[in-house]
Amino acid sequence: MIMIRKLCRIITRAIQINPFIPAVLFRHYSHKAAMQGVDGLYLILSFDCDTDRDIEVVSHVADILNNMDVKAVYAVPGRLIERGARVYQGLLEADNEFINHGYREHTVFENGQYVSTLFYDKFDEAEIVEDICKGDKVLRDVLGIAPRGFRVPHFGTFQSRQYLAFLHQVLKDMSYLYSSSTVPLYAFRYGPIHDAGGLYEIPVSGCYDMPTTILDSYSFCLAQKSGMMKQDYVIQFKKMVDFFSKHDLPGVLNYYADPSQVYNFDGFYEAVSYAVDKGAKNTTYCNLLASRINGRFGRLSS
Repeated sequence: MIMIRKLCRIITRAIQINPFIPAVLFRHYSHKAAMQGVDGLYLILSFDCDTDRDIEVVSHVADILNNMDVKAVYAVPGRLIERGARVYQGLLEADNEFINHGYREHTVFENGQYVSTLFYDKFDEAEIVEDICKGDKVLRDVLGIAPRGFRVPHFGTFQSRQYLAFLHQVLKDMSYLYSSSTVPLYAFRYGPIHDAGGLYEIPVSGCYDMPTTILDSYSFCLAQKSGMMKQDYVIQFKKMVDFFSKHDLPGVLNYYADPSQVYNFDGFYEAVSYAVDKGAKNTTYCNLLASRINGRFGRLSS
């Protein structure tokens, strides 16, 4: 973790000196994407539905995206799937994808703020395995699906080589196909679809001007200390789309948000619509990985 933070700080300082560095980094990334079989620009939207507030608004978000013909991936703790079963079953029936996000609740909304309450780096290995397995069981029992992917709750604290190696082994033992639990720096080193010894790791994406900074709803919409604002979210999203589309470069824009943080944010829908209009192909993790399994991009059966 310390090394990752140092590298991110070094890149940030270098960009302040040389503003052409993002273009160099993203061309390097795009080369890796091409080597991994990515044949164009893809857009994956995923939603971390971490609180009861998300249950209340997620269908509204999905309806707006559906009107754009955009499907998404939903990462929901098992306990919240149990409480919002009817809502999430509806999203599943609308051809959206679900991934295991553990079982226990890890975020609460109190006094007008989101508070993180659970971190895997504070768990021992047995507790991590238990939480993953319980989340898996809920998806099978409540939604009737066999999950293919996983996202670590608050994964930013779980980025060391040892943590990820342990996670990937657990998921492989459970016959999972992929994880999306790594920060943008991982993509510059390994590309957008890294084969981690039989399990694919798909890093989330960052900002154009700050390539190692995750473009997420909390940092840009709610975090008072981040120094970033809602309009910056739209600007950075569009800059990423513009760079790849202008130069006809392959890549995977893997962005996530919390529904309760964007449901009434018009700029979020504006940015998604902009990406689609510019030619980014909306897909899900399983459909993206179908190219690796079936030799073409298409729907990967569960």
